[in-house]
Amino acid sequence: MDLNSFIFNAINTTNRALFVYDKNNEAINNFISKTPIAQLFVIGEKTNLEEVSFNKFKHSVTHLEYTLEEAFLDECLNSLVDLIYIDTTTTTPNNLSMLQNCFDKATTTLILKFNKNCDNSYSSSNYFLSQVKNELTAYHVSEDVGYLVYVP
Repeated sequence: MDLNSFIFNAINTTNRALFVYDKNNEAINNFISKTPIAQLFVIGEKTNLEEVSFNKFKHSVTHLEYTLEEAFLDECLNSLVDLIYIDTTTTTPNNLSMLQNCFDKATTTLILKFNKNCDNSYSSSNYFLSQVKNELTAYHVSEDVGYLVYVP
């Protein structure tokens, strides 16, 4: 199963997805090009979103903040989503427990993109990841980049 299939199949309960630090909008562009509708929330550079073509289908896209910390402090992370996609190759989030109100172990798919040759701090223990750390499945796309996926 490819990454797009994981994302597509995850959008089934709330019709919402959260993309955190998606470098070059790779996952968002792939998702939008193949999925007709969803509410997408984005944390990261807003200027990157200007290059994304949202006109093909009907998507609601909301830029929450530039950082995870800002979105949390502004209370933007207060409702459940079906998918959380985090690109840790761009910026390593320092406190993923800020996402705990968006995550439901029974319904939310989690995808962590990481550099296989780099030690990321996403594996640090905190409430959010401790719920699913033992259930994450490695999904490798290339020699340099891999994904850790949790599917409820």
